[in-house]
Amino acid sequence: TRLEAPELDRALYEAVVAGCDEAADGRSIADLVATRDRGVIDVLRATGRLPRSAEEATR
Repeated sequence: TRLEAPELDRALYEAVVAGCDEAADGRSIADLVATRDRGVIDVLRATGRLPRSAEEATR
């Protein structure tokens, strides 16, 4: 079953924004994107869907 989404009232909006600010810990959007992308690359390499190095890619 799916839960009903809560109404996005001002209090919930402010709580979400505050939580995002806390999680970002002062990092810029560019820093957050780079961290996300490194994580995705690590997962792809760990699952064998992406070569671990350029040398491995040319084999």
